[in-house]
Amino acid sequence: MRNSLIVLFGFVLLAFGCASKVATSVSSGSGKYSEDLSVWRPETAEVTDSVKTTTPERNRTNQYVEARYAITDQVDTVLDSIYEQNLSKGAVDGYTIQVYSGIKREDALNIKKNLSQSLPDLESDIQYRQPNFRVRTGKYFTRLEAQKDYLAVKRYFPNAIVIPDRVSIDR
Repeated sequence: MRNSLIVLFGFVLLAFGCASKVATSVSSGSGKYSEDLSVWRPETAEVTDSVKTTTPERNRTNQYVEARYAITDQVDTVLDSIYEQNLSKGAVDGYTIQVYSGIKREDALNIKKNLSQSLPDLESDIQYRQPNFRVRTGKYFTRLEAQKDYLAVKRYFPNAIVIPDRVSIDR
């Protein structure tokens, strides 16, 4: 008896909890459902803006203004010192296109041969770092420079990638 009262009480709570508190109506002509949700809309006080939003007239004449604080001489000095440091090191950080990386020397030689036949303008070389052979082509200072040749290489060698590398500076 007690368990049935608890179940009945739970059912009554569930029925009242699921009941809609907002009046709904169905228009008789079109059969579409509509509901008035204005009771849930927050009420705000209307605020009036007392600041004028007029913009002042601006001088429309285009006059050349000479820079008073030009730093080109200082920037040139810094760039020259960076260039001299890079020359003394013999190489800078740049990019290259890696066409092959694997442990088989024959595959590396074949890919280098195919690369030189497919794209004769690009010089390629084979590097060996135990245990891998790597076929790389091109030396670029920026990734954007490498992108043009990368798209050409990618047509013939889909596994090619652009990788960071040290680029030697020719004197």
